[in-house]
Amino acid sequence: ITARNAEEESGAVRERARRDLEDVLASLQDAVLVIDSDSRLRFLNAAALRLFEVRIEEVLGANLVEALPSFGLDQAMREALREGTASAREVHLYAPRMREVFLRVAPITSAPGQTTGAVAVVQDLTELRRLERVRRDFVANASHELRTPIANIRATAETLLHSEDDPTLIKRFLPSLVE
Repeated sequence: ITARNAEEESGAVRERARRDLEDVLASLQDAVLVIDSDSRLRFLNAAALRLFEVRIEEVLGANLVEALPSFGLDQAMREALREGTASAREVHLYAPRMREVFLRVAPITSAPGQTTGAVAVVQDLTELRRLERVRRDFVANASHELRTPIANIRATAETLLHSEDDPTLIKRFLPSLVE
């Protein structure tokens, strides 16, 4: 009875740990997905379902590239399976809509040298990249708009510098520098 109780308790602990892990992964803002050695989807968290705009029952167990059509994602996951090494890169997702993402992929191994799957963490950079472009455009536009007034101020200052104390020129150009 003691061995059976210990086994039941061990199973309950493992089940609780699995549920806790699923809860943690579900609460992440970044998308997490897991494939097996046959490139079939075995897990997607809520963020992955939102990012790819899919329902779990439509994609769980399906081939990765068929369920989530993205060459960059598929290539990174296949490399992790084939080579057994982790990688990180930026890729573009074109479906269901254009997204710029940072992708971290790592192999899942059950024993040294035996890759049983791969896990990917996908961080959506689309909004960040949009804000970077807005900032860059604003700086370029502000710089362009300031060039003309600065050029006028400089020309006026140079005229006054070379006026050799001509009161007529000073009276004519100095007010425009002050205004």
